[in-house]
Amino acid sequence: MSQNLDRVPYRVRALVAVALFGVGYYLLSKLGISLVEEEGRVPVLWPASGLSLAIFALSPRRLWPALAASLFTATIIANYPTHGVAPITFQLPVINTLEPILAASLLLWITGRERRFVYGSSRGVAGLLAAATVANAGTSLLYAWAVHASFGAPYWSVFSGWWIGDGLGMLAVAPLIFAWGDRRRGRINIEGLALVLAAAVLSAAVLYPDVW
Repeated sequence: MSQNLDRVPYRVRALVAVALFGVGYYLLSKLGISLVEEEGRVPVLWPASGLSLAIFALSPRRLWPALAASLFTATIIANYPTHGVAPITFQLPVINTLEPILAASLLLWITGRERRFVYGSSRGVAGLLAAATVANAGTSLLYAWAVHASFGAPYWSVFSGWWIGDGLGMLAVAPLIFAWGDRRRGRINIEGLALVLAAAVLSAAVLYPDVW
């Protein structure tokens, strides 16, 4: 199968990959939006952030502009039914596009551009945590400003909610994609599996506090 794919021109494979990423981001965005109970609130978990972080980090930088355009378009399509033609409909795509660029850049800087982020080194774990907290904090500030300006929601309440939701999305989803990549190379690492399990437990504790 891989040999057949290698025969496909690189530009065609890249175009298909970018399109699939956009579809995946759209579907996960709709899932995140469904977790919001009322307008102006933020979801407790944003799985799309984990997908975008992993795809940007695993992709060559020459593909980043195409991935950014795909993400931007997917965000507009996902938010239009909820917000219509409003400033926030176009502000959110800009913020959501900026987030994986900053997060993936920080992750790559900490890991030294390794491709075994979570599996194989403590630097990979540190990079993922930094992306989910430090880089995410910067874009969460912008998101809180956009939501506060559009709906009058409490700024710091929105910031903390989005920072936690996006961070949990990165920690819960991105390691699974990295793990899949390592699994394809026949690698299994207990450290990575433990991080995935811890992220899943933390996500469940936030989403379903009454169970604990």
